[in-house]
Amino acid sequence: MKTKGLLALAAGLACFTHTAYLNADTLQPYKATYGAEVSSIPVKGSASRELTVAKDGSYHLSFSADIVIVDIAEQSRFSIQDNYVVPTSYHYKRGGFAKTKEDSLTFDWKNMQVQNQADEEVKPFAITKQTLDPLSYQFQLRLDLANDKKDLTYKVADDDEVKTYSFQRLGEEIIDSPLGKLKTVKVKRVRENKKRETTLWFAKEWDYILVRLQQLEESKVYDIYLQKASINGKPVGK
Repeated sequence: MKTKGLLALAAGLACFTHTAYLNADTLQPYKATYGAEVSSIPVKGSASRELTVAKDGSYHLSFSADIVIVDIAEQSRFSIQDNYVVPTSYHYKRGGFAKTKEDSLTFDWKNMQVQNQADEEVKPFAITKQTLDPLSYQFQLRLDLANDKKDLTYKVADDDEVKTYSFQRLGEEIIDSPLGKLKTVKVKRVRENKKRETTLWFAKEWDYILVRLQQLEESKVYDIYLQKASINGKPVGK
């Protein structure tokens, strides 16, 4: 399997209560574990995503993946103001047999800029209001889906520039999962590059947690799927 495909699969893995809408008052800590397949063939390894809440009310979202030859770890710290994520820091590290990469983003909202540190080099660049990081934008997407927002476009500080990520709702779909049948909202990443197609499914009855991600690339189908999850330490089951 190509390393490029594995990286795309791991990076794509970018939440649980029975509330109709999500905000800072209804969010709860959770942990979700995912498995993976490539063209319907199970892949060795797993990935997990976890949300914790600090005593000061800020949030820590982490993602880790150990899939075949790729190890990835991401962390984002942020607060929520008026139901919009305000990131303070982000860290990314990739290892294993893949090319090693590590970088960090520190948000300076007073001066409206981000400090990007990679390979001991620091590059500041300007940002605008509602700029997110490569992990927290996925959390914002979850909030917006839960609150029925129509515009799913995000400004994301990525490396040393601000990029635009857009998504399109494709409707609702009931899918099978290890947790039973789930009613989901199906979303597609809007890309100019048509060589890669990414589709995501979020569970409506479980706070719009990501339950499946499928990526089509170079005649291969990369799939990640939810295996288990817990809210406040309580397992989510059928």
